[in-house]
Amino acid sequence: MGITPSVVKASAGSTAYLPIVKVINIANTIDVLRKEGIWVYGASGEASELIYDLDLDIHLAIVLGAEGKGIRPLVKKKCDRLFSIPMRGPVSSFNVSVSGGMILYEVMRQRYPGRNKQG
Repeated sequence: MGITPSVVKASAGSTAYLPIVKVINIANTIDVLRKEGIWVYGASGEASELIYDLDLDIHLAIVLGAEGKGIRPLVKKKCDRLFSIPMRGPVSSFNVSVSGGMILYEVMRQRYPGRNKQG
């Protein structure tokens, strides 16, 4: 599946400004990214380290797993670090799009801390 008109519409046009890459083998891609000096962090509900405790102002790739299954074991093993989003209540995880949005917000919050203030 590629970038369909539905994807463009759902992205509110952001697909025109973000590089999008489709890969065949995520584990091999992680090896390539690491050789380029990019840290690879994986979002995993079982991880004890919280996203808010990480330095995200680095060259970074983030791996999100499939809903229900999470990140595959080999891919998880290749990640430099694993982190979780804190949860409360009976819900054990968010869907992948919600998680992705929360993670990207935290990345941007750390990279541009002064822009969160109004005035």
